[in-house]
Amino acid sequence: MSLAKVDSQIMDKLMDPAKGNERKLILLVEDNDLVRRYTTTLLDLSGYDFVVAENAEQAIELLEQHPDIDLLLTDVMLPGKMDGLSLAEYAVRLRPGIKVILSSGDPGILDSVSPPLFSEEQFLHKPFTKDEFLTRLEWALLN
Repeated sequence: MSLAKVDSQIMDKLMDPAKGNERKLILLVEDNDLVRRYTTTLLDLSGYDFVVAENAEQAIELLEQHPDIDLLLTDVMLPGKMDGLSLAEYAVRLRPGIKVILSSGDPGILDSVSPPLFSEEQFLHKPFTKDEFLTRLEWALLN
């Protein structure tokens, strides 16, 4: 499904934020307080359920505690022993079918991954707007 088609579905959801989102559980992994608060506000206003981790170790615990997580939204650069790319790879191995969105302020970060494990459509560039965020989220959940 194209991102343009998702845009029209987003407009429907903006008119009725809880429409279809109540059963989607998002795991947000973000170490930056400001970005984490902004993103959780967007998730909350859009009617999504979510759990939050500040690093990969916390995220792994949440993945194991919540088998119903539909989507992992993770910053690429995380504190600790594991970065967001490694976390995403782990999540996909643990839970085949989980959707993944990677986020970073470095637009070339995916170029450093060989072979490419994630597509450009799975990447959310920081800083992002509400519309960019919701479009990327809906695209990931629908594909």
